[in-house]
Amino acid sequence: MKKSISEEKVQRMRNIVKGDYTKSVKTQIGYKRLEEKSEGDVWEEGNKIWTIKNGVKQNISKMQKVRDFIKMPLCCPECGGIMKGQFDKHHWNVNRKCLSCVTLEEQQMRNNGTYDNIRKELFKKSKYSQIADITEEFNSWIDDNPTFVTEIGEIEDWSGGLNKAEIKAKFKKELLEYKKHLEDM
Repeated sequence: MKKSISEEKVQRMRNIVKGDYTKSVKTQIGYKRLEEKSEGDVWEEGNKIWTIKNGVKQNISKMQKVRDFIKMPLCCPECGGIMKGQFDKHHWNVNRKCLSCVTLEEQQMRNNGTYDNIRKELFKKSKYSQIADITEEFNSWIDDNPTFVTEIGEIEDWSGGLNKAEIKAKFKKELLEYKKHLEDM
């Protein structure tokens, strides 16, 4: 059994290596090309966006912007240092710079005396976000029926003997106390 690569494929690879991406390797009759595409062109065809990169027609995905946003570069955009350290990926996702730049920035904030204030504000933002999540979860829980049926068939009420209005009032009271505590920080 003879396995080989066709002459067309070999010629196509030669053209790509030479940098002649648009050169045709076979002749087709009865087909009329409407528009000649070249390197870097972007067009829409069949509800998809296409481009030509390195002589290859590629589909531009709807998620390409997200991929470009998440992808960590080889070098830090601020200092130009190589980002290959253990914690550089985390700091790229959070701060868009390498660990060294974040450390220098935090040291400058400590020298200026602004680091503690910024750290407290970030902590408060985090806690307010958690409060919003807990409130949303509480509201969805309170709207559902807090009764459960056991394996025996008995109905158990897990509300603790309180009605919904009492539970909501108690939750709001504790929430207000916690928010006041956060404001005092």
